[in-house]
Amino acid sequence: MCFHSNRSTRIIADSDNASIYESARILNSGGLIAFPTDTVYGVGALFTNKSAVKRLYDAKSRTLNKAIPILVGNFYDIWSLSKEVTPSAQKLAKSFWPGPLSLVVRKSDNVPDIVAPGSTVALRSPNHYWLLELLSLVGPLAVSSANKSGESESISCNEVQASFGNKLDLIVSGTIIRPSLPSTVVDCSVDPPKIIREGPISSASIMTAR
Repeated sequence: MCFHSNRSTRIIADSDNASIYESARILNSGGLIAFPTDTVYGVGALFTNKSAVKRLYDAKSRTLNKAIPILVGNFYDIWSLSKEVTPSAQKLAKSFWPGPLSLVVRKSDNVPDIVAPGSTVALRSPNHYWLLELLSLVGPLAVSSANKSGESESISCNEVQASFGNKLDLIVSGTIIRPSLPSTVVDCSVDPPKIIREGPISSASIMTAR
């Protein structure tokens, strides 16, 4: 079974006991869902499902040359998604994961080009209990902020609906634990690591931990 966007988007609360299993079912069937994270709302698909990832690009009006980050459930997922886990990447992940830190690493052959067309991919483990439970069921997800490209990030279910209309199969309504800026991004594919975007984790904290 494959999901398509020509139907009304369903909404389910993350407090509903069935929300995680329903989300997993939709994702495993090629669906596209939006959900709260520890920073902003995200929209995601299984990173291995190329057609679902293409839907994600289309829903966001995002150009295919812009890579989509991958959310992981734990530190060890980084080893299967990266060709090289540098000492700096390991230190930063151990210091700030789960949390609002994205690490850019050299991607492994397990990462499809549609997710990351270049040689690198951004990885993050979110500090959000519901989302970590989902990741433990379905594995890593290709996830971008739940807004059209160029628009402000969504921090509520209503904002997600306004941005996407019926282009999603499911929106999980919930509370963002700590509404904030998008994650801090550090490029660990270069030596020394380079801070690409400063977010909730300061440059000073990154420099100390690496």
